[in-house]
Amino acid sequence: MNAASYPIYASWPQPDRMSTLSPHFPLEREALRSLIGTCLHPARSTIQADLYALTREAEGWVLKDFSARPMWVRVLLIRRVMRREMRALRGLGGLDGIPRLAGAVGPDAFAMERLDADRLPHMRDNFLTPVFFDRLEALVDRMHSLGWAHGDLRRKNILVDGDLRPFLVDFATAFHAGPGAGPLRRWLFRRWAHVDRVSVARIKASYLPADLTPRDRALIDGQPAYVRVGRWMRKTFYRPLKKRHRRDFWRRLRGLFRTVR
Repeated sequence: MNAASYPIYASWPQPDRMSTLSPHFPLEREALRSLIGTCLHPARSTIQADLYALTREAEGWVLKDFSARPMWVRVLLIRRVMRREMRALRGLGGLDGIPRLAGAVGPDAFAMERLDADRLPHMRDNFLTPVFFDRLEALVDRMHSLGWAHGDLRRKNILVDGDLRPFLVDFATAFHAGPGAGPLRRWLFRRWAHVDRVSVARIKASYLPADLTPRDRALIDGQPAYVRVGRWMRKTFYRPLKKRHRRDFWRRLRGLFRTVR
């Protein structure tokens, strides 16, 4: 399938830099050090990266850097996750709406395209329209047609620019099933892809409940058990790792121990 199969997707305004951008800077950490600029997004948990803008000849790119995380976390988890994200970005490199990968910068960082877009707005500041969600659904369908599923489509992993074009970021949980994938992998891919579609429908419902289609309602009402369990696990185990939730987590845990005694 190609972009012409998705008329909404194919009709987006496509800026020239999206198809011509290529890295012209060194990817060795020491050589890149002088090009690292402002920290755009500091890590908020033990497993998140710091995101830095790159400057001068590397302007237009960002560095996703895990090097400040504890060594044991990097060795046991982060490096594997980082390799998966880079494979996804490389595999989707020709798709508008996905940041381009420049390459690895040592074992704990990589450089990718900086997108001129922001996270989805808070509900109180909502400016999204049904057209945006049509484009988002088309982008997700296009990604799936290339054999990739995201697996973690949340508001923070979806960006929007001034032309209401969607972008997807953070492919740490991405799953791939290529043409030669076996039955089990294809089955798992269908589950991952279904999670993506449910997530988009839920996000649309939070912004534009009056514009939900019958397909959207069917996805939301028919959420399988594994989607609900995954959401519960993220809320119960992952969220407490974030700095802003850690203090509350330990306070609740101490309260629980006092109650048991």
